[in-house]
Amino acid sequence: MAAYLAPPLADPRAPRPSLKERKRRQTSARIVAAAVELFTSRGFDATTADDIAAAADCSRSTLFRYFGTKEDILFGDVYVMLTQVREALAAAHPCDDPWQTAKDVGVARFVEYFSGESALPRTCVRLWFTHPALLRRYLDINHQWERVLAEFFAVDRGVDPATDLVSQLRACTAVSAVRSVIAAYSVPGTDVRDGIDDAFTLLESGFHRS
Repeated sequence: MAAYLAPPLADPRAPRPSLKERKRRQTSARIVAAAVELFTSRGFDATTADDIAAAADCSRSTLFRYFGTKEDILFGDVYVMLTQVREALAAAHPCDDPWQTAKDVGVARFVEYFSGESALPRTCVRLWFTHPALLRRYLDINHQWERVLAEFFAVDRGVDPATDLVSQLRACTAVSAVRSVIAAYSVPGTDVRDGIDDAFTLLESGFHRS
């Protein structure tokens, strides 16, 4: 079977989002922009949900309908993306090259997360490393990525993902390659796709298959 290829990030023939969806995105973007400005100027702890809602010209209930916590505001739809990646990888079995398949699927979604129509602003990324609560959330998301990838690699090997060294090593290595790019991405002018391609090229020069 040929290697699985992730679907294109955007279809130019796709219908325009509905008015309701466009308004949802506008409100979400307004909340994120207000939160980033307040977190940057006042600090994370000194900024309340009421402060963000007032700055975004929305109610507190609207803010929490879009984002469950203050931390969530800075991470966008990352949990939706994780679910999509898990489903796409499950649909990719069987495949000839699990490493390449995981990279095709996961990196495509990750690039979309940072550069798609609803891309996460770079300013959000910079703030991830400025407060313990945000750093904990960032590290937890990385751990969840590792679990998703380990599960995928383990199916190919017919082993338990929680205890199989090869599956764990592949997953942690892939996530580490992406993590190495994230801090650099927060700097204006850097390209997340180019950075990830460079990271995997360097990685694969010494590691590909176990």
